[in-house]
Amino acid sequence: MPLPDLPPPRRRRLAQFMGYRRPALRRWQMILLYLMLFAAAGMAGVAIAMTPTARMSIFVVPIALLGALIIWLLPEGATPPTRFMRQMFFAYFVAVVIWPYYIAIDVPGFPLIEIRRAFLALAVLMLTISVSVSKDFRNELAGIFRASPHFFKFFAGFLIIQLLSLALARDYQSAISLWVKDQLGWTAVLLMAAYIFSRPGAILTWAAIFRTMAIFLACMAFAEYKNQALLWMDHIPSFLTISDKELVVRSLTPHFRDGQYRVMGPFIVSLSFAEWMALTTPFFLYYILFGKNLVLKAICLSADILLLFAVDLTQARVGLVGMLVTHTLFIAAWALRARARGGNTLLPTAVLAAYPAIFCAIVVAVMTIDRFRISVLGGGTQAASDQGRREQMMLAIPKIMQRPINGYGVGQAPQALGWTNPQGDISIDSYALTLLLDYGIIGFICYIGMVGTAITQGFKLGMSANSEEGGYALAAGVTLCAWLVCQTVLSQEDNASLAFMIMAIVVALAYRRSKSEENPSYASQLPSG
Repeated sequence: MPLPDLPPPRRRRLAQFMGYRRPALRRWQMILLYLMLFAAAGMAGVAIAMTPTARMSIFVVPIALLGALIIWLLPEGATPPTRFMRQMFFAYFVAVVIWPYYIAIDVPGFPLIEIRRAFLALAVLMLTISVSVSKDFRNELAGIFRASPHFFKFFAGFLIIQLLSLALARDYQSAISLWVKDQLGWTAVLLMAAYIFSRPGAILTWAAIFRTMAIFLACMAFAEYKNQALLWMDHIPSFLTISDKELVVRSLTPHFRDGQYRVMGPFIVSLSFAEWMALTTPFFLYYILFGKNLVLKAICLSADILLLFAVDLTQARVGLVGMLVTHTLFIAAWALRARARGGNTLLPTAVLAAYPAIFCAIVVAVMTIDRFRISVLGGGTQAASDQGRREQMMLAIPKIMQRPINGYGVGQAPQALGWTNPQGDISIDSYALTLLLDYGIIGFICYIGMVGTAITQGFKLGMSANSEEGGYALAAGVTLCAWLVCQTVLSQEDNASLAFMIMAIVVALAYRRSKSEENPSYASQLPSG
């Protein structure tokens, strides 16, 4: 028996669109709409063709806004892509150190692709998607903020000052470009690193990668010194190119001082390379003094000595001063922690008692032994640098007083100062002056308060830590101390992203400590890093 024909199912309208009907467009209205779209596309094409290459980046703004709108419209409750974000974050961490920023991938018909920026862009994209789709992700970030309230107050103040300073910039385009770069390499890196490091094991992985890269670059420094030039300059394959040829040719020409070659590794100047190696030493010292594997302890001790000689090859005083700061502070912190916890050994007490004598011995050695004095304080060849810093300080004071509140804008400090080196290049040699000129006194206070709070919190957490991973807060605090000392005589921001990662270690451990106090089983409920 044939079944009767059923009527077609009625289309159900969504509740939110009940009663809505799209009005039909007349033929002339459709034609007018298409003509308007065609005219808009034509005007956009003409604008792109007539815009100078240096200003082409302005057309990225509509695309970025459209992308942000799409991410904002993503459905709530989807699984956040935190795993891929973590992978891209660690890839960026390796690329920002190992891969020279000026060597980019050259794909015909496309803009140059910088390796570090590609990884960072993917990581930031995953961060924004996670914030958009996951309430749990947002709540966890909020919990991280609440665990370090003073740090994030200074951090928020610094972000506001950065934004307000844009209005005062003379070169608005360069200020906008540097501001975006800072938000990606500093702000976004801090947020995603704080989330990633809140997972057990992530800090241990990061520290192991950090130490491995330090050993690799130290060995490469000796090979570069033997080669008397960068190892890769004559061996760049065809699919890679140098992104900023004028700057690179001028900066990466082999530099010599007193007839000796100065190694620079993957950095643009020897000073940044020396500073980076100095900042790695607390993570070696931590494992030397607190690690459990004797073989790894011996490797870390050998690597610490290797780094000292590698820093010496840069002939950069900032590196040796940084290593002096990290070793003296970390050994003192170790002795204080060991003494506070008690034990059967008198070594920590003996170390603390001998510290005044050790300090005096170091001062005497620096003042009387020519090798130490030249390495730390400088000699005749460094006299021009010292004189330049004094001149910059004298020029900076009246400039700062002219704009003490918001400064001159992001990245405007060298032009605002107006000091030139003997080669005729505009330069500035102290990051303290850079902060004061760029962001004013308030911005300077916010930045120093942010780093100072992280240092204080790092020492506090490290002294009372009961786990290997929690103790890395101590290494982070010592590293940030060395960062501040080095930045008094160095204005390069090559290692700024690293400094924000290290601050993220502190705030992540503070969050984990607060959650463990509320719920002792908190750590066991988290996925591993």
